[in-house]
Amino acid sequence: MLLSLEKKFLFIHVPKTAGSSITTTLAPYSLPKNKPLSRKITSHIPFPEAADKVYLRQHDTALHIRRKLGRIQFEDLYKFAVVRNPYEHAASYYRFLCQRTGHRHHKRTADLTFVQFLEHRAHNATPMDQSSFLVDRSGKLLVDQILRFEMLNISFSKLCSELDIPYTELPYQNMTKNRALDAFYCPESRALVERIYQRDFDNFGYKFPDTAQ
Repeated sequence: MLLSLEKKFLFIHVPKTAGSSITTTLAPYSLPKNKPLSRKITSHIPFPEAADKVYLRQHDTALHIRRKLGRIQFEDLYKFAVVRNPYEHAASYYRFLCQRTGHRHHKRTADLTFVQFLEHRAHNATPMDQSSFLVDRSGKLLVDQILRFEMLNISFSKLCSELDIPYTELPYQNMTKNRALDAFYCPESRALVERIYQRDFDNFGYKFPDTAQ
């Protein structure tokens, strides 16, 4: 998550969508994150605070940020996020948790097959899709622009122009070792992804990567 008062933008960081690369590039234009401990303690409480005082976490949702900033401050910002094909997102998230030994969910995930991992996510009471970071309670998108991971540098170049920021090609960070999607997907795993990410398919129009749009 990045908040800039200078350029009046808000970047919603959906996990596993090149957010670290965007953060590195746009951080110089954004508010520093070194807020007092008292602000961190109250960060979960949904009452509005001044934009230069509020403590916001890396993966806070757009809805939570709107509560913390208040509607007037929130609407005054140009809000954007990156999403990716749900089939790629699910596989990337699974690979990340299996490889990141220091992550609190590493051991549990590493002991699961991909199908078992998806079954666990499908039964989670909290939505596990990308849309959950970007919509209000009625399902309405709260961001002004969606950038697609698959053509990110092209979209990011246009965004920088709109924000009057010099364009720098994104340095991809936190990349996990890749495997072809064929190694992950069978009819069962595809059906689970279609269930977990139903709103993403509706909101962003993705299909399985061989026919991705």
